[in-house]
Amino acid sequence: MESTSAYIISIITALIFLLLSAIIANAIKFEGGTIQKTHRHVKPGFGYWPS
Repeated sequence: MESTSAYIISIITALIFLLLSAIIANAIKFEGGTIQKTHRHVKPGFGYWPS
């Protein structure tokens, strides 16, 4: 029966780490869109070549 308790302890530990990572992820302010990429490096399609 020791293996059953080891599985239970590992599941509880995994849930604690998952909860902790979710708290940390929500604590960090995600600033989406602050770095705007320019599309100058994108190759234009067929039929359009700037002179």
